[in-house]
Amino acid sequence: SFKRKLPSSTTSYPGTRPCPSAPSILISSSGIPSLDDVLGGGIPLSHSLLVLSPDSYSAYASLVHKYFIAQGLINSHQVCVVDPHAKQLVDSCMWVRGTLGPSSSIADDEQEADRGDKIKIAWRYESMRQFETTVSHSQAEEEYCRPFELTQQIPPHIVDKVSESGQLSLIWYHSTQGISRLQSILQRIDDVLSRTRAEHSKATTVPPVRISIPSLASPHWGDLDPSTILRFLQSLKRLLRQYSFACAMISLPAHLSRDSVEEGWIRKLAWLSDSCVSFAAFSGDPSLEDLFPRHHGLFHIHRLPTPHSLVPPSDRFSQLRGIANSANGGGGENNLAFKSTRKRLVIETLHLDVDGGISERRT
Repeated sequence: SFKRKLPSSTTSYPGTRPCPSAPSILISSSGIPSLDDVLGGGIPLSHSLLVLSPDSYSAYASLVHKYFIAQGLINSHQVCVVDPHAKQLVDSCMWVRGTLGPSSSIADDEQEADRGDKIKIAWRYESMRQFETTVSHSQAEEEYCRPFELTQQIPPHIVDKVSESGQLSLIWYHSTQGISRLQSILQRIDDVLSRTRAEHSKATTVPPVRISIPSLASPHWGDLDPSTILRFLQSLKRLLRQYSFACAMISLPAHLSRDSVEEGWIRKLAWLSDSCVSFAAFSGDPSLEDLFPRHHGLFHIHRLPTPHSLVPPSDRFSQLRGIANSANGGGGENNLAFKSTRKRLVIETLHLDVDGGISERRT
């Protein structure tokens, strides 16, 4: 006789969906299904994601930004890239196979190849569930997170089209008397967000705006001390709270992605952003490369988004972390790794190979 009071339904824009723990909040995909799973479904709008890559010999943070930008362009989101080389970054983004534009259909021929190469096993094991180390990407999820392939590059005519229509905005510092570089960039981001809200003031939904800052505090930004970087992250976080349709992804250079900057540096970065993760590659440690030949680095979680709640939605809905399925309440947040295959970047549970070396078996 009692019914739970549910919140009113939220109208979602293409490429977004309600947060599983707070339906009044919309989330948007990062472009990587496994990263969305770790974040609890995706990046909540009006929130920020800080991506760290402490290895100076790799560019995984830049690769994640390309996924973020491509996902926004193919779903007709407004994309704002803050970088002096923003045009080169957009031109090098990946794309989907067999797609000429945002409204074209997608044909995933890789699944057909997998069906043909299926390994035959004993009949008594056929009914058992196959062991999976990452999140599978179904066709039902393609409208939310498109299956991008690293072998495909975004067509130049699409870049020209989104630039002419205003869907893609490239922002960089313009010298203004009395205004610092960071204040000028924040002001220009605010102008883009306010203009988008004004253009769609009479519409029922406002297209999401994705803000990508691929290399904050790089040499092009000038000589920034740690306190200035922290103030910028706090100001950007406060700015996003004013616009319920915007989200941001930020990354720092390798030398600023380590705890050696100052005491508690990573912890400060995590608290001044809504979520913070790091891709620690093995390229700087040959011993780890030999120990985990099938992975390219470790994936660390420093903070997860908590929209309108004290507990991250990832604790209940993430498959990779496995907190909901664990008996003792623990999780796999410290047992995650990533690898970059020929076609995609994947985050999965870290596991040892069957064969250790030549003749040893490891467990």
